[in-house]
Amino acid sequence: MMIRQSVFLLMLSIFWVACADYNSSTSDDLEYVEVTANDANDTNFARAFGIIKTRCAGCHNPEDRHIVWNSYDSNQKWIDSGLVVKGNALTSDLIKKTWRNGPPGNMPPPQDLTEDDYNFLKKWINEMP
Repeated sequence: MMIRQSVFLLMLSIFWVACADYNSSTSDDLEYVEVTANDANDTNFARAFGIIKTRCAGCHNPEDRHIVWNSYDSNQKWIDSGLVVKGNALTSDLIKKTWRNGPPGNMPPPQDLTEDDYNFLKKWINEMP
């Protein structure tokens, strides 16, 4: 019985340590571009860009295509990427691929994208100038 409890506690500690180390913002050393002059006054874009930089792009290694998201520094670059359909968040891949939409959406981990963040990303796309 004692061995079984010890094994259980060991497994629980490993799980706890593994989960405690997770942090999607571990990419602090990445360099991000500033918002372009065209969209610097667009507060919706500025906030959406901040959400994407901190909640989405940082989880992937530098070779991953998501890192390029940091260079999409204007509404037009997001549209040109094909990830955003101006005025239609629900058909935009950026929204369809989030975990809130169920399979195949799986990004980012649920604890990293709040309901407010998710709703704001939809607002940004729907209200793009």
